[in-house]
Amino acid sequence: MSERAPWPDAGIELVSLDLDDTLWAAAPVLGRANQRLFEWLCAHAPASVRGFDAAGFQRHCKAHARAHPGLAFDRSALRRNCLRELLGPAASEALVEAAFRVFWEARQQVVCYTDVPEALATLSRRVRLVALTNGNADIAHIGLDRYFHAAWTSEALGVSKPDPAVFRRVLDEAGVAPDRALHAGDHPEHDILGARRAGLWSAWVDRSGAAWPLEIEPPHVRVDDLAGLARLLRGSRAPCGVAPRVV
Repeated sequence: MSERAPWPDAGIELVSLDLDDTLWAAAPVLGRANQRLFEWLCAHAPASVRGFDAAGFQRHCKAHARAHPGLAFDRSALRRNCLRELLGPAASEALVEAAFRVFWEARQQVVCYTDVPEALATLSRRVRLVALTNGNADIAHIGLDRYFHAAWTSEALGVSKPDPAVFRRVLDEAGVAPDRALHAGDHPEHDILGARRAGLWSAWVDRSGAAWPLEIEPPHVRVDDLAGLARLLRGSRAPCGVAPRVV
């Protein structure tokens, strides 16, 4: 069930949507992409993964990410950096790029939650939809771009959620005021806290029924899935002229 919205009707002009774990489950996608990359490296650069099994390789990639927080906003650069380290200083950039491409192509092989296609179609008829992700999923490659007005990644922005600058840049580019925009996503900090700090309305897409982390300011609304968000935004009147509180 969707919780009651803080406005009597939608009145939203723009909705930014997170991608990973909001439109599809990210863990199986990334797991398959890492497996594909590991198999490719075993065939084309076996010395680079000597001593690893598939699980160990994935742990190594995660450890590399933790060790390079300065690249956290650019997942593609982080992955290329990890590959350069694995392949060694003698590896050509062509080999690094070929390996990265194997991962990236597999990373786009997502399976949307069952409610997503219809909900995206409904939402795109009512508001401007913008994809907003800290990851490197590509909605055009995936085949969802027909629903979106624009797509932004932290890589393109040079900063990642929950930094309010991410949301403000999207609003500036769209020419939409914060009180006419809503961000929806699964992550309490990246999506909800970031949106609230930028002055947007916020919707927590919680497919798991998890408890809200009490130390983080709650969302304006909580929905079970994207279909719930589409139902929530079926109206067209403004939210009584009351802007969400900026924290």
